[in-house]
Order: sequence, then C-alpha cells, then structure tokens
Amino acid sequence: MSTKTLGNDGEELACEYLENKGYEILARNFTTKLGEVDIVALDEDEVVLVEVKTKKTAFFADPWVNVNRTKMGKVWRAGQVYLLQSGLSDRPVRIDVVSVILGSGKAEIEHFEDVFED
Repeated sequence: MSTKTLGNDGEELACEYLENKGYEILARNFTTKLGEVDIVALDEDEVVLVEVKTKKTAFFADPWVNVNRTKMGKVWRAGQVYLLQSGLSDRPVRIDVVSVILGSGKAEIEHFEDVFED
C-alpha cells in the first residue's frame, strides 16, 4: 500500500468517525500556499481544523507523535484562509488531531480535541 493510499484511507475513516460523532464535514484536503487542512468540519457552531495521521502500525510510535508545532502552524494558517473564503471567520475555531492505525483487523482511531488548548 502506497503512502498516499494509506493517507487517503485514514482520512476516509476519520471522516466517517467524525460524522458518527455528529460533525458536519465541510471540506477535505483544503490546500493553500500556506499549508493544508486534511478535514474542515463543524462541531455544533465550532469550526474544527483536523489533522489526520495514519500508520500501518504503532510499533515505533503512535501516529499523532508526528504532529509538531510547525505542522500545526501550517494547518492553522491554511484554516484561516478557508474561514475567510467560506465566510466562517466569525465562528470559534479549534484544531483536532485524528490518529488512525490501519493494522490487521479493525482500524484503531483516537481523536484528540483542541490540541492547542491554553
């Protein structure tokens, strides 16, 4: 399985997971020169910028370990562009991380909300 296929599969599972939690998916793979947001969703009235990390196994480390401040800065900046373009800049916004492990059997999904909460 290629890295791109693995990532796409993880994003698909993350979308299904979030929809089952009541989130409305607004966009996928929103890309600008400033960065990319894997999923933009609404959780009630709050806009959620979601970074999805997918791995085949957690043998070396869980997928979310690869999410750093630099990456989150790019997600935040791209998310700000999305908010302005979509007319949602007046809404509260947060960044979540969804970690997906696609090992043998059932996928393991962990959802970390508001990863930059103060």
